[in-house]
Amino acid sequence: MIPLIASLLVVMSSVGPAAALTIEAPLVLWVWERPTSAVIDTAVADGFGTVYLHVPPGSSSNGNMRRFVQSAHQASVEVFALAGVPGWAQEPDSFYAWLDEVVESGQFDGIVVDIEPYLLPDWKHPKRRAGLMDDYLEVLDAARVKAGALPVVATVPFWWDDPRYQVGRDSLLIEEVLKRADTIAVMAYRDLLHTNDGIVALTSSEITMAAASGKQAVVTLQVAPDTLSKVTFAEEGHDALVSAAASLAEIWQVGRGFGGIAIHSFGPYVELAP
Repeated sequence: MIPLIASLLVVMSSVGPAAALTIEAPLVLWVWERPTSAVIDTAVADGFGTVYLHVPPGSSSNGNMRRFVQSAHQASVEVFALAGVPGWAQEPDSFYAWLDEVVESGQFDGIVVDIEPYLLPDWKHPKRRAGLMDDYLEVLDAARVKAGALPVVATVPFWWDDPRYQVGRDSLLIEEVLKRADTIAVMAYRDLLHTNDGIVALTSSEITMAAASGKQAVVTLQVAPDTLSKVTFAEEGHDALVSAAASLAEIWQVGRGFGGIAIHSFGPYVELAP
């Protein structure tokens, strides 16, 4: 599980004045790019204690990956191995092979399962969706076993608490995911906090459910450009992102379902305007 330690956030824009702020919450940085020292430099400078690093199949033990993880650990930055494609929900053998490889490498601090089964065609059909949800949960069951002592993070959309996504008679899909994962990373892709369609309203139930399960929810904010402007801070910029993160950390208390704030992802983050 992501450590519950207070992190100092000193977020610095590459093109404008720095915005310094102390946030009493863990900070996570998603990284899809090839790992380099720039990632570690950014994590250290801006207070990210953990990176969710994309680890392509076959790369977990190569020299560059090992050097990166070692350097990150020397800088007191945890590295969680991240991967996932929607098809793994129905044909998980490739996922299992990847997970075995990552675990056997013995260098990562956790696993991030980013499968997103709702991107598959079957999701649009209620009867087939029920089977797809069962398939996805079976993959999470296997991930929990294969990961051993490593914590498992499952990425989830904020709308999986909707009654339409019910598993069996009594459980919502998000509740079943929380039974299997140590942490959920909620993709809270909005750029406003206190509206009916804002971050707080859309993620509060996930944090409450996580607390009831003895688990944690990491609230993930998007900074990559998107045609739908309300889902990202790309237009609002760096200082608005910092302000929003600070407000969220004040609203929720770490240790009661709230596991911190994640930024998606490294490349767009370092390119944000002030």
